[in-house]
Amino acid sequence: MRPSPRLPLAIAAAIVTGLAVGLLRADWTAAALAAVGRTVAALLARPMPEAIADAGPAAPTEPALAAVLDAVADPVLVLTGGRVTLANAAARALLGAH
Repeated sequence: MRPSPRLPLAIAAAIVTGLAVGLLRADWTAAALAAVGRTVAALLARPMPEAIADAGPAAPTEPALAAVLDAVADPVLVLTGGRVTLANAAARALLGAH
């Protein structure tokens, strides 16, 4: 994860909160204000989530698997994410190539 670009804003929020607590002489309102300020600073400093690219299902990368499946006499389908990614010769003859 990369650091949040809002980190300077989070640091500023923490500094302002500390100054406010110091000026209010640490009574219950100062404690509440400090809690709110720390929460805001923590939320602003969280790392940004990485974008997840949806490339779809990947085809098998090993050509040897296709050769092994073609040697099998019975129809065989290889599924990835609920989609057919590889079919042997018997399966293509039975179902047709799509």
